Amino acid sequence: MSCSGFALVLAVVVRLTSCHELPFFSSREADSVWRKAEDIVNGMSPGDYSGEHYACGSGNWGDSGILDEWDSGRSPCWPGSLNMAASWDTELMERWSVETANEFGVPGRGQLGPGMNVARFAWNGRLGEYHSGEDPYLGAKFMEAMMGAYRKSSGTGVMPPLQVAKHFIANTMERDRTSMTAKIDERTLFEVYYPPFIAAIEGGVSAIMCSYNLVQCTSGMCTSERAYACANDDILNKHLKQTMGFKGIVMSDWDATKCQPESAGSKGCTPGHYVDKHVAASAGLDLEMPACMTMQGGTEVKAKERATRMWWAYLVQGRHFGRASFRDAGLREAYAPSVSAPHSNATRGTGGGFFCW
Repeated sequence: MSCSGFALVLAVVVRLTSCHELPFFSSREADSVWRKAEDIVNGMSPGDYSGEHYACGSGNWGDSGILDEWDSGRSPCWPGSLNMAASWDTELMERWSVETANEFGVPGRGQLGPGMNVARFAWNGRLGEYHSGEDPYLGAKFMEAMMGAYRKSSGTGVMPPLQVAKHFIANTMERDRTSMTAKIDERTLFEVYYPPFIAAIEGGVSAIMCSYNLVQCTSGMCTSERAYACANDDILNKHLKQTMGFKGIVMSDWDATKCQPESAGSKGCTPGHYVDKHVAASAGLDLEMPACMTMQGGTEVKAKERATRMWWAYLVQGRHFGRASFRDAGLREAYAPSVSAPHSNATRGTGGGFFCW
């Protein structure tokens, strides 16, 4: 639908002053945004970009990839991600994505999703959160559809939220998730586990969330060193940032930098403590969440790159890091009344808050 056409559909709820659509994402666009981010960071002092603001506990995030729990009365129950995968319908995925883009984009919350881990264990408690099912190709096509739809949704006058692709990587089950080690060869990672993430990166995703488990990549360019996913040089630097060309931020899952007893002997870990911040920063962790434990006090290790990646993650979605309010925040209350979604019978209501997953 054209920009003017979609604006007409929403005219009863949102008065648009402009209709600016984000450009098609490409490597050229990624490089252009990176130069803008570099210019911003070059104007800062080392003390500005090496502190906690760019290392931990930053941002305004929703609850999950399919539910903005924090905005009571404005959080519909979206179809589960695995339900979407079962449809094998990329056009439906595009429609779903436009709606979730507005759900998270209007209040200015980052979206802690999409989830895209390939199903490897039927009893994994979070399979319902993942768009890939058992097929990495299906997951990649769904991510391609989602990322494209998010950028097109900016034509409504609401910039899309930051998307956080998760959980990187080999996070195949919930039980003992903080203490298990995924021992896996490089070819399997690239052929089975990585394709949905690669598609998200090629579509302009802002952030990648590293998972709770330890990872030991055993071949290829890997060192076979065991380390938590959030402090793993093989998967974060060598694979994600260097080989896949990811320019956004690597965000930890909530408290995923805490060293469990089973982590003894892994890089940067002393059981009962948090991963050493210099090890984590060197390995590619950019933003620890939800608080400053590993990254307490900030760190000078890769500080300038980390700040540049933070700005890139926001700028690529047409947003600005560190502002008191997003530029579309004025649409927040206007969007609150129930509104029928285009091509859908779904409605947003203003009734009491609820939680669904």
